[in-house]
Order: sequence, then C-alpha cells, then structure tokens
Amino acid sequence: MRDQVQVVVHARRLAQHAEHAALTRLALRRRLLPRVGRIGRRLEGADWPTDVVTLHVASSAEAARARRALLRHPWVSSAGLERRFTYRRPLTSGRRQQRPRRMPRDYVTNSLNASHWWRQGATGHGVRVAIFDTGLNGHHPFASHVVEMVDFTGERTTDDRVGHSTFMTGTIGSHAECAGFAPGAELTIVRVFDSTQRSTTAWFLEGFNFALHRRFDLVNLAVGGPDFRDAPFAAKV
Repeated sequence: MRDQVQVVVHARRLAQHAEHAALTRLALRRRLLPRVGRIGRRLEGADWPTDVVTLHVASSAEAARARRALLRHPWVSSAGLERRFTYRRPLTSGRRQQRPRRMPRDYVTNSLNASHWWRQGATGHGVRVAIFDTGLNGHHPFASHVVEMVDFTGERTTDDRVGHSTFMTGTIGSHAECAGFAPGAELTIVRVFDSTQRSTTAWFLEGFNFALHRRFDLVNLAVGGPDFRDAPFAAKV
C-alpha cells in the first residue's frame, strides 16, 4: 500500500541524516517502526548536516501513534504532519480584465535608484545569494552568474515551469540589457516549489540546512501564505 501521510521530525541539533534516522528508529523502539512506516530518503548526494527526518506512514492514526512516541524522546524538538503549501492565483471577477501597460525594462531598478549604487561600485560582486523559489528557465542568458541549481521537490529537475523564480533571478542578478539590482552577484537556485506550485515543510527545512552549510550571504524568499503557522519553518527562519 502506498504511503499517504508524512510525519516531519525536527531535531534539536544538526547532525548527519543517518544519525537522526537511527535515533528515530530508537525513539520508535524498533518494534514499532515496521508497523508504522519507513524513513524517507534524502536528496541524492546530500552530505550536509540536517535536523529533519521524514517518516512515511499509511494513516493518520499511525502518524499520531508515531508522533506520541517521538515527542517522548529528548532529541526531538517537534514532530507533526507535514504541511503542504500551494500558491494559488487570486480569483478574478467576471468582468473583462484590462491589459496592463507595458513597463520600461529598467522600471524597477530606476524606480529604486539602483544606478546610484552601481556608480559607487556596489554591483553585488563577491556576494553569494541563494534564491528559494520554483527553479530557473533552461534558457537564461541574462544570468550567467548562476553557479549551482538544486532541486528539493523530488521532480529531478531544476527547470522553472511556473516562471516566478526566473523573474526573481533576473530582478536580482540579471546583467543583460535589463540589469538586476546586483548584476555581479553569484547566484544559487534552490528549487523548493514544484511544477504545481506546491511546497512542503521538509523541502524548505532541507533547503535551509543546505543554505546554512554553504554559508550564503543572502537568502531570497519571495514566498507568502500560511507558512508562519508552521512551527519548524518559522523556527528555522
């Protein structure tokens, strides 16, 4: 039977995933684990410390039983059902929408006087930025300073099938005709939203652990929604 429910176990400290997985088995007293479910795998090649383990179970009842056992263990900070977030476009009225006016390419940077800082030499050179979003379009000549792209959604692609992250990448680091705010910055794309615009607690937590391990100067989060009600996410931020 296919697993239907995921429990996110948030530990009190960072360690290697194998250690947390072993502690999860210990907290579930081993004999309980085969009846409860299985421990999820990490992203292939992930070698950075983590504080999150995902437990896959078959029902909400078994999730509740596992959660009670886990919360009795001193290394567990929290354990709860994995929260899922989906960005939904606002509903439009039945009236015909007017086509927006075309803005000049440099409208945003000019409005915020970015050229003033460029003349002072502040172009983002030497600054490492992680962009948490939907990926990056495969054709992105405007952003040649992208040094790495990582997918945490399990779709095994970093392609932006939504468009939002590609826009944000250009806004931050485009160095083409329409320059971004920091055209000299070094960009890393962290894909934590899938092609359906869905994200989860575990994807974000693993993304944050990756960012902490790589010691980025800035993390860009152009997201919104009910995230503030997700305790592990809020604690990590």
